Amino acid sequence: IYIAVSEVQESEPLKSYELISKELLIEALRKDKGPDVELLSWEIIPFTKKGDNYTSLVVSINVSYRKNDGDSEKSYIAKLNPLRPITFQTEIIEKSYTRETEVYLYNFL
Repeated sequence: IYIAVSEVQESEPLKSYELISKELLIEALRKDKGPDVELLSWEIIPFTKKGDNYTSLVVSINVSYRKNDGDSEKSYIAKLNPLRPITFQTEIIEKSYTRETEVYLYNFL
């Protein structure tokens, strides 16, 4: 298992990328593909240009996995907390994440 970070321009995104753990990816992959899936590797690639999204970091996670003796690949999109220092603006942003989550849940149900 490895993690590769592509096109990283500053050290700040690395902190956000660390939110994506092997355990989290295995859990997501099993929910998507079933309990008998094995995570082989993954790569995190920026999905948007720097500065396109101030409130979050959007990445593509390219996953290689094995299921039933066959290897496959899948891409997921993740919206990550940019892990900025706490300020007045970050408090407002945190409230918007809560609202956004509520809207997604409402639309899903």
